[in-house]
Amino acid sequence: MPMSARFGSFLLGFLVFGCGQGGAGAGGPDAPASPTTGAEVPPTGDRGLVPRHDLGTMPPWMQVETEAALEHPFPFQQFPHVPGRVVGVLVMAGLQPYGSPIGHGGDAAYDDAETDRDEYRFGFEGSSPYAQYFPSRGEGFNVLRDWSVPIDAERTFRADAAMFDRETPNPFGLRNRAHLVDLEVNGGAGGEGIHFIVTGARVLDGTPAFPPRLDALLTALRDDFAAATDDDVRAGLAGFAAAETAHPDVSWQPGRSRTAMHPTYRGADRTIDVAFRRELVRTGAGPAREVVQDCPYCPPGAPCMRCDPHSVRVRDTITLSFVVSGRYVVDRTGRVRDRWRTAGATSQRTVGASASPYPTGPLEE
Repeated sequence: MPMSARFGSFLLGFLVFGCGQGGAGAGGPDAPASPTTGAEVPPTGDRGLVPRHDLGTMPPWMQVETEAALEHPFPFQQFPHVPGRVVGVLVMAGLQPYGSPIGHGGDAAYDDAETDRDEYRFGFEGSSPYAQYFPSRGEGFNVLRDWSVPIDAERTFRADAAMFDRETPNPFGLRNRAHLVDLEVNGGAGGEGIHFIVTGARVLDGTPAFPPRLDALLTALRDDFAAATDDDVRAGLAGFAAAETAHPDVSWQPGRSRTAMHPTYRGADRTIDVAFRRELVRTGAGPAREVVQDCPYCPPGAPCMRCDPHSVRVRDTITLSFVVSGRYVVDRTGRVRDRWRTAGATSQRTVGASASPYPTGPLEE
């Protein structure tokens, strides 16, 4: 079926959490997503609705001593099967007011990074962020013609598709840096792996389904996390200064910082779960030292290259790291139900340089 015909065949639905029959919630949780009737959302930019949450009513911080106590909130390449209809979070990548969302492998951009990609990424139920695409007639990033994505081990779904951000014209109402959305995946067939094509979408944040505007909520949480950890960061910087004083012979590079983050949607209790990690890193090169560059082993009688062992100058790499993590659980009204944080921790790691065997010269006869 042509893509335009497929879009025209969608029934209108409206997913409202906790609503009964009738009114805005008449569509129920099983109503199809609609690509043409996205919920009304504020215009793009920093204007718009004030988020409907009161950070002053948040529960007190519950401090835990280890990252394990936060259950490793950043997933690493976790891409479960995506059902044909799924509710989750779309968040723009790169440097954003709410921090730097993690990538598909769990890493995030540093504050001084020059990022030219800020496309939406999707996550649900604690998954890693998917690289989802949208039907495209040439708009968007990385436009792919007649692209095939897996539904399962035997079936595929094909369409012209591209990645979108909030400035990409789209029929779904995606206009903000982050959204809670109800998606139709690969024409309702679902998908496997990191890629799928969004064939229907409905914005849920800023509606009765989820009244707060998600990008404003995430930014407010990031601001709260930053204020709560400023003292930790100052202590971490003091630790860096002490280490630098203790190693005056190290050539230090400028420090780097980032606030990595990852939001996900939990369907069982209808909450947004947001993890943050604030990091500082500084590296340096130790003083030069001499090491012997040995010759590789040559079995007796084998044709080996001539090699003369000699000394080379190398430098060890010293890395100073500071990290403090936090996590929030927010209900559908924007109320923070729980929040945790780790104790800030500073560490030092030295990677010793070595000289690998380096054969030179012609083959021995």
